[in-house]
Formats: sequence, structure tokens, C-alpha cells
Amino acid sequence: MTEQTLTEYTPTELHTAEDKAKWEKKFKNFILKGCKDTMFNKPIYSRLKLMFEHIAHYDKHGFYAEWFSTPARRLAWLKHIAESPTYGNPNRTWSDVEQSIKRWVVVKREQIINAMTGMTDQERAQQARDRRYIATGGVRCLACDSTGIEGYEVTIDSGGASQKITCTACGATWEDVYTLTSIENFEKGDEQP
Repeated sequence: MTEQTLTEYTPTELHTAEDKAKWEKKFKNFILKGCKDTMFNKPIYSRLKLMFEHIAHYDKHGFYAEWFSTPARRLAWLKHIAESPTYGNPNRTWSDVEQSIKRWVVVKREQIINAMTGMTDQERAQQARDRRYIATGGVRCLACDSTGIEGYEVTIDSGGASQKITCTACGATWEDVYTLTSIENFEKGDEQP
């Protein structure tokens, strides 16, 4: 541990600053390795159950099942810790570690979400490409960045629609998906029941 790292933590009567730093490092590793059940050991559970307004969920297995067993539950855990207040004086509690983890989650949010949801590098690249395409209004080819794209007939389904798109420059094809987000110009008919 570096001197700078240890100064972030306040020792308690029972734990040193180094104890806190070591636990936090192991916990972050558990998160970044995808929250594998084999890594959710007793030391991680024993401390985490006392933080972020958690309850014990009977035992380590119940706690893991509640917060880390699926990608959706892992994301719910992120939301939970973001919204939970931090109580206590760091010389009596691990509130300094809670604050440190909260800051880390803000700074490394995308990396943490990717680790927790099990996305591959290719999936992350596709997601980033899709975000760029949507942010620019869908006017450039996903493959070659040309503005020479053509859209065909829109197919409408319940709550959404889709449209086949082709790039005239490179021949790439994909489908734009549209989602119903609002209604406008609603008028009641003359015949109301």
C-alpha cells in the first residue's frame, strides 16, 4: 500500500487503514471480474453486509443471490449504493470505504457496468458504435461513415417500428429501430361511449 492510499482511510479501534484498503481492493476486483460467485468469499460478505444499508439476507449465499446473481440484480446493486446514504464517523465505521467505493463507481461507471453485465470487447465496441450513430441522428453509414445511406419502407409493430437501411457507398445494411415515445395532436372523436 502506498502512503497516499492509506491516508484515504481512517483506522478504527478494530481495523487499520491498511485493512480497509485491502478489503476495498479485493471488493473492487470482485466487481471488475464480473461478480463471480466463486470470488464472493466470507471476508467480502462479512464486511459488505454491514455497508450501504444492506441487510444480511440470512447468509452469504442469500446475499449473493439478492444482489449479484444476475446482470439485472448487479445493476440494481449499483443503483442501491448510489442512493444509500453514508452514516457514521470513519474512526468507528467503514463509512470512508463506502464513500471511496461510491466515488469509484461514478468514475468507472461504464467499465463497472460492462464487467457486471458480462459484455465482451466486441459488444462494447458495437454498443459505442450504435450510440454514435444514434447521437448523430442516423445520417452516416455504420461501416464507412458515408452520408450516402437510403432508408426503405417503415414496418410498424406494436409500440415501435423498423426500417431497413443500405449504404450506397459500401453496401452495408442494417435496420433502424424506432420506439414509440410520445403522442401529439390527439383529438376526441364525436362519438364517445
